[in-house]
Amino acid sequence: MVSRIDLLLTLRPIHVIFVTRLLDNRLFYLIEKYPHEKPYPSALILGWSNEEPFHVVIAFNELGGTCYIITAYRPDKVHFESDYKKRRNRE
Repeated sequence: MVSRIDLLLTLRPIHVIFVTRLLDNRLFYLIEKYPHEKPYPSALILGWSNEEPFHVVIAFNELGGTCYIITAYRPDKVHFESDYKKRRNRE
């Protein structure tokens, strides 16, 4: 059975192994925190795979100790600065 996250990452195409390795080894840059998101606080993080940037939105259940991958995508320079860490101004 294919999970929703496997399907989303396959369509995007960012392999789930890259995302889990990024999270397990804490090899990411924290871009934004969303502490008031429900049902769990979440964050946007930046990781790299084969010298290509990708963003992952994660949510963390502190009580259960579970990290949920909400989405993963390849950022572009239209919406983010050249380092992919900061959003461009929306004018």
